[in-house]
Amino acid sequence: MSTLGPLLLRTTDPFGLVQREQAFGDTRTITVIPQTVALIPLPTKVGAAGGTAQTRSTRLGQGADNLIPRPYASGDSRRRIHWRATAHRGDLMVRQEEEEASPDALVVLDRAADRWDRPGDDVDPAFETAVTLCGSVALRLAQDGYSVDVVDSAGVLLGRCAAMRRIGRT
Repeated sequence: MSTLGPLLLRTTDPFGLVQREQAFGDTRTITVIPQTVALIPLPTKVGAAGGTAQTRSTRLGQGADNLIPRPYASGDSRRRIHWRATAHRGDLMVRQEEEEASPDALVVLDRAADRWDRPGDDVDPAFETAVTLCGSVALRLAQDGYSVDVVDSAGVLLGRCAAMRRIGRT
């Protein structure tokens, strides 16, 4: 986000003797959205791209929303027997909790002035490319179900993208 305004109008007489300044409007906050490029989706398993999902949690016990009864297999703990499902089906069933994943991602953009500053008002194509890549990565991660924070190299939060679809990965 950035601020814009007010509009400052500066007029000078033809001889350059008198100058007048007028401000119009208020300061407004604007959101700048960078150009992005389409990236291929990440592998289907969370963490298969080289990291691990630190936010996975398994709820234990009956009554959890993510409880899935499955048929008993030799070697299963007797403590895992799901008695209600066993009575309903007539076969021994055990509790198996489905792991929930709400992965988080952090994208860092180095925007230090000494790295990108160019003399004059010229646009730095390397910085524009870095911003495009940062936006593209954040968008791809959000589309793949990650909650994404974009920070600069000093740790200042620049933006946040929520997961765009529900994760149905196994």
